[in-house]
Amino acid sequence: MRVSLLLAGLMALGFSGCRPDPPPVVEGGSTTGATTPAAAATATAIPLRPAVVPADAPCQPDRYPDFAPAAYRAPSHVIVFVDRSSTATVNGTNGPYWQAVLDEISGPMLANGSAMDFYRIHSNTISMSQHAQASVRAQTPEVAPGAGALATKQACDAANVAFVTGVVAVKQVAESYMLDTTTSVPTTANQSDVWGALEVVSKVAASDAADTDLRVLLLTDAMHCTAARCLENTPPASKAQAEAWGREDAARARQQLSIDEAVVARGTYRFTPGDFFLKPGFPNVKYYWTSFLREFGVPEEKVTFNM
Repeated sequence: MRVSLLLAGLMALGFSGCRPDPPPVVEGGSTTGATTPAAAATATAIPLRPAVVPADAPCQPDRYPDFAPAAYRAPSHVIVFVDRSSTATVNGTNGPYWQAVLDEISGPMLANGSAMDFYRIHSNTISMSQHAQASVRAQTPEVAPGAGALATKQACDAANVAFVTGVVAVKQVAESYMLDTTTSVPTTANQSDVWGALEVVSKVAASDAADTDLRVLLLTDAMHCTAARCLENTPPASKAQAEAWGREDAARARQQLSIDEAVVARGTYRFTPGDFFLKPGFPNVKYYWTSFLREFGVPEEKVTFNM
């Protein structure tokens, strides 16, 4: 057992964990996936996308268990929405909101070109105000043909350090944003435009590469409340009513917002309501959102609720 350089850097900022020695390289390259140490760093780790490291790559997983696979893993684009309406009472960098962010950083973000964007949910979500962004680079170094073992190791060490530094920087950006957002005074008294998140996703993810894993993290009680529909004041009374409202409101959202359904359909949607799932009517609100998103091409299995 040994602790990787990536985990050593993350441990100083709140991560911990270790991994067994990696499997031997197989012909044609080595394959790594959900058992990487960074994915095991949190209790609710999200499986990493598989990566095949070429057998002739200068940096191999036996020495660089996090960086080497990340250099060949397709990127993720994580878009985080943090609710700042008056019903949002989760504060600080602890609890379910923060854990959900850490899960994304220690899992899907570990790939070259991965990016994490932060936006706020309030009465004017589509304004895309108070935005923050961070990204990860895991680039295989250029090593001259015939370079010796020492030169190759030095190049890989430098690239690995840059990768670790980038991952730590993403966490620092996330921590700063979450502290600022969750401890600020809510911007509106009673409106929370969760529908608007789909317009933001449509714009922000429009230029993503075809192989990008689009992940939308909604840190909200999911109680959309605008003039058109206020789930906070009148939650659905049954599953059937919730699903009917979801279909009706998807049609309204199409008329009111600029939503690119092809982009929205690529994503997975993870709601993290924290303690809000204890609210009366919340169980039916889940059915509302699965129905709503289904109208935009998002199947039910790509919509989750972390309680």
